[in-house]
Formats: sequence, structure tokens, C-alpha cells
Amino acid sequence: MTRCTQLLMGLALLLLAAPLVAQQKDVGEGDLIPRNGTLMYMVSDRPDVLYRLFGVDKKGAWRLRSLVQDSLNKEFENKADTEEARNAQAILDYIFGSYENLDQVEFGLVDVTLDGPKYLLHLKLKPGKKVDLKPVFLKEFLNRTVDYRDTQYLLYRVDNGAPVAPDEEKSRDGAGKDGSKDGGKENPDGPSTGPRPKKYFGMNRYYVANVGGSILVSNFESTIRESIDRFNDRDTSESLSGRAEFVEWRASRTRHDLSVFVVGREIQNLIERLMPSKEQAGVDAQKVYSQIDAWLQFREYRYVVLDMDYEEAVRGVTIAATLKTRRPTKFLEKFAIDSKKFTALRYVPTGAVFTMGAQIGDATQTWTNLVDLARDMEKISHELEPLGLLPWDSRKKDDQFPPDAPPRLPPDEGKSTPPKGEDNPWLPKSIGPIGALEDLGRFLKEQEEPKTGPEGTDATEPSEDKFEKAMRELDEALAEFGTNRNELLSVLGDQVIVFAAMDVERAKTTYRSGMADLMRSANIGAVILLKDPAKAAQIIARAREKDPQGTFKGMQEVPYNGVNFQVSPSRPYGYAITSDALLITMAMGLPDEDATGPIVASLKSMVDSAQKGERKGFTAEGSKFVEINWGAIARIEGEAIDSNARKLDRFARPPMDKSLNTHMTDFTFAMRTREAKDSIELAVRVTGLPDFGAMFEASKEMIFEGGAGNREAYSYGEENLRNLAQVLRKEADDKGAMDLDAMVKAGKLRAGALQTPFDSRWQGDHQKLGWVTLDQVKRDEKGDLPKWVDKDAATIIETNEKAAFRSFVLAGGDMADRIRNYESGFIVAWQEKAETLGGHMVLYADGQVGWLHADTFKQARKLNAEGKPVPAADRWDAEEKDSRAKRPDDKPKSDPNPWLPEGGGTGGEKKQPPKREEGEGIGRPND
Repeated sequence: MTRCTQLLMGLALLLLAAPLVAQQKDVGEGDLIPRNGTLMYMVSDRPDVLYRLFGVDKKGAWRLRSLVQDSLNKEFENKADTEEARNAQAILDYIFGSYENLDQVEFGLVDVTLDGPKYLLHLKLKPGKKVDLKPVFLKEFLNRTVDYRDTQYLLYRVDNGAPVAPDEEKSRDGAGKDGSKDGGKENPDGPSTGPRPKKYFGMNRYYVANVGGSILVSNFESTIRESIDRFNDRDTSESLSGRAEFVEWRASRTRHDLSVFVVGREIQNLIERLMPSKEQAGVDAQKVYSQIDAWLQFREYRYVVLDMDYEEAVRGVTIAATLKTRRPTKFLEKFAIDSKKFTALRYVPTGAVFTMGAQIGDATQTWTNLVDLARDMEKISHELEPLGLLPWDSRKKDDQFPPDAPPRLPPDEGKSTPPKGEDNPWLPKSIGPIGALEDLGRFLKEQEEPKTGPEGTDATEPSEDKFEKAMRELDEALAEFGTNRNELLSVLGDQVIVFAAMDVERAKTTYRSGMADLMRSANIGAVILLKDPAKAAQIIARAREKDPQGTFKGMQEVPYNGVNFQVSPSRPYGYAITSDALLITMAMGLPDEDATGPIVASLKSMVDSAQKGERKGFTAEGSKFVEINWGAIARIEGEAIDSNARKLDRFARPPMDKSLNTHMTDFTFAMRTREAKDSIELAVRVTGLPDFGAMFEASKEMIFEGGAGNREAYSYGEENLRNLAQVLRKEADDKGAMDLDAMVKAGKLRAGALQTPFDSRWQGDHQKLGWVTLDQVKRDEKGDLPKWVDKDAATIIETNEKAAFRSFVLAGGDMADRIRNYESGFIVAWQEKAETLGGHMVLYADGQVGWLHADTFKQARKLNAEGKPVPAADRWDAEEKDSRAKRPDDKPKSDPNPWLPEGGGTGGEKKQPPKREEGEGIGRPND
């Protein structure tokens, strides 16, 4: 069964259905779902939302279905009349036919047991629509049929009905094959004797029933039977719809793409039922939970509601969620901050890619509350220590940790107080103020070896609590700067904003790949409102006097629009104090460079932004918020990738894969909370969602075929150039003719080595090449290939080799001398046309295989004609502390030979790869 067919089969089992008549009007939301035990209820009033997310294709058909159909057609392109193809088509039609007939979907998580989650799925179809209960392709999964109260339900098992002993034929719920309720237990995972199959936790069985125009699906027989009872008895007193919280919600509920209702009291009940004993858990779980619940107080939760809708006009999703408690909980009482305008937002410059803000209320009280929470978390950590979850704990002896616990780390050897002097490791030059926060985190995890008493005996006095130690050392650090916690808190206002703004030009020169790399060119900013700016300035001035060569080394004033910026060529950060705020900014990626320019520019953008007044919008008012302009990030990344690809750099690489960000150029995300002492309201707004159909189209090779065609094709071309390199090297050493025709005719070089799959004359799908290389396509006397070589890939390679076209040409001239001298940066062979991802594959005289953009290639050839090498603009120095791989040196080492990338010596025979067993897979050495 193919991957695509397996996927379709799995979806079909989730859409089991029966012949239906018009929907019964007297079955309301939650009527068939149990009142007690149900933790979560979900309902979709517009289940076609998935279709709407993917949109329609050029023919006006729903694109989600057409994309899957296209993939199926491609899979069975030459075998459409086979039974497997007909079966796969039947599954596809069944899935999407069922989906298109849905009018409403209800889902209830009715319980959680040791055998897995227990659920009920209630599917309501559009009036008059019918779906087959027993499709042919599911026949092998049908385990049994049961008649119960004039209703028939079926049991499907994906393990194809593991054998059940006679005394186990009755269900786990006490219902036998005949529907009776007298004793017996069904073993869900097979007989009690013999080898038992793996546990599926209830996800291998599907009980399906047709009840009055609705389909019910569950993984427990008791649930399906109870739902049939509710329908027949028309008694909803024990239904979810009879709960007061549910009634309250349903009375004001409107139609949504998806709504989620979580029953607060059932969360508590579940926790109490599943709470392990100390013997089972190895820790006092009840004590840990009590300490957590002292803050969260799950018993007081009334309900949590979430509504979600997709807006086609702005390609966006809105989510509104509310958590209601019966009375104020300790956590909300201490940390819920009333919603108000974020006046500090006016300092955030337009175009910031990330912004986060919080109302902190009274800073002193909020700090006190945080300390209380931290103390309780310290107590919880003590309870978890015996599990080995906290390997840094130093108060336990080695024999008190479980054998499989991770090893404890050695103690820090640094001092607990900042040293004096210019080179101050207490606040690293590359971090500055943010380093203080990292130091605080380090304090919390600081290691200590167990203290020992005289003659090596264990000390009886326990070591100082980590949190208490952290607070003490924080106070000592602040004292070194001439201040203290109370003084700092007394000047802080009630809002804090943190943001990141990209330096686009810097990104173009530093970006290589990934979000972390892109953030190396960001400016991080912080806005802290102040109660007393004058006093804050005095505190900072005092700190500068205490530590003139440390954190504030070289700080100078730069006046701008009535505000004095404090910047230093020795520090990649700066700050300014305005009439109501402290502005801080830091240039990422410039730890050892003069960052004065970017710092001043960032501070200017903050001051200029404030001139425009208060900001309006979704996040302008609330208690806390996060806002991400991913579209701006995606656009900057696209510009950086294009800029990097056009660099004159012999180590340049082509843009192999299209990043998902190419589909996210309009995407924005914002989340906001509004808090009260008895509730939290959370709202999420997403706009500019990608065209999911286009995304799916671009990535379906990876989804259905598990490969990346561009990467395989490029790697195949690289291997061919390496084969050419070896022959050229030998000809240069032997003073032979540097002539491709002669090399091919003499059998020194295969014709296929002069080809790349990116050549427009290439025939065959790149994706089908897989890992096969030219040198593996060797047939024996019988014309057979090695067993591990894919026959389809070999046929593609042989077909193109017979066509005898050439993708690569030689440079000619003095190339032989350059090859003998291993001259870096001089091109000796190249792809004639710029058909490899917008550029040329090239081979350099030192044996390096590379790629150059079409525009850059012309510059490279011109440099070589002038006797100058292609520069190594992107080479990493050995001294640079970078996690990425270092570039090779310009000049080759005597060993290994760069012309023999598999590991040959300075001129001997090519080193052979390890011998493989027959059938063993092959990977290219460079991969």
C-alpha cells in the first residue's frame, strides 16, 4: 500500500458513516454527550472551513480535493486500471464525499482512562444526504456488528481484529455480541495468552452508529450505547446540555467555524482521579499538586470558551477565548492587571517585526508577588529532585538520585561578585544590560558540590536555597552599582515594552539561513515607563561612577531633538531617558564592532515614533500582548537570500528549497489579554494567511514522496563535476590533452559526467533520482544493476547519457598549470547555460565544486581573465566563534587531496569506500 493510499485509508476511518435521512431537529448541541466526566466539547457549525482555507482552483473546484486528486493521478499515472488505483480512488471519493455532506460536527472528550482518551464524535449531515456504512475498502477492518435497542452499531478495528479468547468476546463495558449486559470484559488489544500486540490506547477501534439521522463514532462501546440510550429516552438531564455552565454558554452562542468549551470542574476531577501515589511516582505528587493548585485553584474554574473563525476577505483567523472562575483565584488576584492603554507603544518604530508589552501595575507589589511565586516554585523543585529532573540540585547525595538520572554538572568556578577592572566578565561586552538578566538566570541554576564535614563526612547543614542565594547575589551586584532593589522599583512606571526591528541592509550582508541568523541583524529595544525620570537618571549616573570601565565604558552623549542618547564605540548598546521613559536598544551581531551608528539610528527611530502620538489598533489597549509582523520578516529574508545569491563568492550556494516564508509575506499575528480578578479574556488576530493551496502544491513532493528534487539533482551534478575533476587532475599531471572528446573516447570519462539534471535537455523527473549517482549505474554481464540501485533512476541517467548532450565546458588556456598548482578561485569548467536555479555550476582549479549566479558569473570570468581569483567573500576565519561549519583554507593541504573528496592522499589511487553488503543503501560522500 502506497504512502498516499495509507493516508487516505486513515482519513476514511475517521469519517465512517451510515445511510441518513433528514437531520432530526430535536437533537441539540451536547444532548448526546454525557454530563459528568466530559472535559472538553467542540463544535463546528461550518465544517467546510478546510475547503475555504485552501480556496478553489482554476476550474472553480475546491482546491484541497483537487490537490489530493492530482497527487493520486500522478501516483497511478501508468496503472490507472489496476485494482489498487480503483481502491485508492474509492477511498478518496468516500472521504471528500462524506466531508462535503457535513452540516455540523460535534466532538466530546468524555473521559480520560488508562486505556486512552474516551471520545464521542457526532456528525450531522445535510438533509437528504447519504453515506455508505460499509464501504468495500473497509471490509477487512469490520470486526463485528451489534444490535442494541433497535439500533445497529459496528466495530471497526485498524489492527484487523486481533483474535479474542471466547471468555473475552464480551465488551469491556459488559455488553456481549448479542447486546446483553451480563458480565465479561473485552480485551482491546488481543487475547491474554500469547504475544500481545502493542497498545493503541483506544485509537485502534471505532464504534459507529446511525442514530436518527446522525452518525456517532466512539472508541468505547459504553459511550456509543449511552448515547443511543439518550436519543431513545429523550432524557437530557444527564447530558452535557444539562450543565448550568453549558446552558449559560449555549444561550448566547452564535455560529462559528469552530467553538471549544472546556468544563472547569472536570479538570479538577480528572486530576484527582489520575493522581499517582508517592510509591507510583517516586515523589509526593499530591504535595506538588497542592502547591501548584494553591495558585491556580482549578476547582474554582467555571469554564473556558474559545471561538475561531476564518475571514476570507483578509485571509485571517480571529480567536476569542475567555476563562471564567467562580471567585478570584490566588494567581489572578496577584497577577491580573487591569486593562488600559499602552501609552509606551508610541516609542515603538513602524516596521518592528516583534513587539511584546505588559502592564505591570505597581512595580513594587508586582515584584513582591513574583518573589512569592518563585519561593513556591522552589519548594516544588525540591519535591521533584528525587526524580532526577533537576540535575543541578546539590543537596542530594549521589545515592539519592535514581540510577538513570542525568549527571549533575560541576560547580561554577567563577566568583559571586563582579571583579573590578576594564575586562569585566560580570557584564560581558557583547551583552551589556541583558547580561545582568542572564546572570540572574545563571544564579538560579548555579551548581554546588555537596558540602562535606571533617574527614570527608557529609555536612549536616543544608545549603542555601537557590532562590535565596540568587536574591542575595542580585543585591550584592546592585550594591556594586550603588543602588538596591527598592530604589529601582520606586522609579519604575506601570508599563514595559520590548521590540525587535530589523536593520535591512545589515541583514543582506550577514544573513545565511534561518530565523536565528536573521535576528543577528536586528536591533532589540525596550521601553520602560518611569515614575520619576530625574531620580532614574541619578541612579544611572551613580552606577556609571561606580563602574566607569565596565557596563558604561566609553559612554558619550549624542543630543537629538531634546533627548540625550548615551552610546559607546566599546559597547553594542545604548540608552536615553525621556520625560517619561527609559529607552534601551542593543544591536545584535555586533559584539566586537563599533555599533554606534546602528544604536544612534535605533534611538532616533524610537524618539521620532513618539512624535506621532499614541498608537491605535488591536493591541493598543489591554493587559499584555504579543505582536509579530512575520510578513516583514519574510520579505527581509527574501531580499537577503536574493542578495546573498548574487554575491561574488566562490563559496556561494544556490537557493535549494523555497522557504515557507515565501508564502508568508503578508502574515501578521497578534495576541492580547484583558485580565480581571475572576477572568482572563484572550483574543488572537491573524491576517495574511498564506495561500495554503499554493503551499501544498510547492511542498507536496516532500509530503507524498519524501524527497527534495532540487537537492538531489544538485548533489548529482556535484558528483559529476568531482568525477570530471579527478580526470582533469590526472591529465594535468600526465601532461595530457585537456580535451573532453578525447577523454570520453578513451574511456577515461563517462559522457554522463558532463551532464547536470538542471540542463533543459535533461529528460526525467529530478525527484526520481534519489541518491543514485552516475558511478553506481554499472550493469554486469547479464545487464543487471546492483540490487541497491533504483532501476527507475538508473533508466533516467542512462537515457540522458545516451543523448550525449553536454552541460559543462572547459576554460582552456593555462588551466592545466592552474590545476597542477591547486590555484583557488580560478574556474576550469562551468555549466554553459545558467539553468541551475538561476546560475552556473562551476569547477575551480583547486578541486572545489561551486555555483555562481548568472549575473555574478560574468564578473567571475572577467576577474579570471585578468589573472585574479574569484574572492572567498564568505569564508569564516578559524578564530571566529560561530556554530556554522568553517570554510576551507584558500590553499589546499598536502593531505587530503581536494581532488579526491572521498579521502585520497596526495596523488595516489582514489580511496575506495567501505565495502557494502548487497542491498545496502548508498549515500554520497558529500552528503
